[in-house]
Amino acid sequence: FKMMHTAGLKSISRRGVYNTACVSQQRRSVNVIKYLRENAKSQFTKSTVEDWERGNLWEMHQVSGTAGRPFEPEFLEQPKPLPEEVLFGSNLVDKDTMDLRAELKKNKLNLVIFSQKRLLSEFQIKSWREPFHEIFPDVPVFEVLFPQNWLYIMLNFEVNRRLRASLSPEDQKRIMYVSGGSNLDLKPSKLGINVENSYIAYPFLVDQNCKFWWRAAGKATKKDLVKLCLLHDKLAGVAEPVPARVYERMLTAAEKQNEKQKE
Repeated sequence: FKMMHTAGLKSISRRGVYNTACVSQQRRSVNVIKYLRENAKSQFTKSTVEDWERGNLWEMHQVSGTAGRPFEPEFLEQPKPLPEEVLFGSNLVDKDTMDLRAELKKNKLNLVIFSQKRLLSEFQIKSWREPFHEIFPDVPVFEVLFPQNWLYIMLNFEVNRRLRASLSPEDQKRIMYVSGGSNLDLKPSKLGINVENSYIAYPFLVDQNCKFWWRAAGKATKKDLVKLCLLHDKLAGVAEPVPARVYERMLTAAEKQNEKQKE
């Protein structure tokens, strides 16, 4: 896989944390470890370390800027519509045309997770999908996969194999490749919804009008999930909302159950 556009990274661990020596950009070498030590107190360095520790990989252009950087979960006072470009594609099961807009209209709320290199962001996707589905089994979780370069498209068979092995037939039908997974002209960075980092998963809470009220990036924390659950109750108009502490216990129990199943 073409990590960080052939940047000089020694290795990337299973969780995606960099064990890095240097990054080469425009014929200049930046010793990342030295830079982090010398600028340990700066806000940029602190956020950099937090990103890497959470497994958020960066694109090459992000090393020297903030474009496409992961962001904190964000609630919108006024919802924004999803771009038309991400509402149509082909589904995972039979490659038939899929109208995501029609699917979203069937439910008051939906969780939609965007990703590009799914093999690399799979652990992030699971960190949102599994606990959310455990608590709200009636709220559908959709995935929208953006097209990649031809090499990665050729590896889609491995993505599809893992999806079919881990998801129920019903959930598999909610996986959509934008434009059939072959339209390389579609650039996520041009959509205006901050989903341009190809190594990161982006969950969105979307209503039946195809408008999103909340979005996040990267791997979920328990704090993030509790806030998402509370927001779901608010938007769904739950008569007796569940307290945050109860959701915390539910998430902890679900996490322990998943760990036992893996063993």
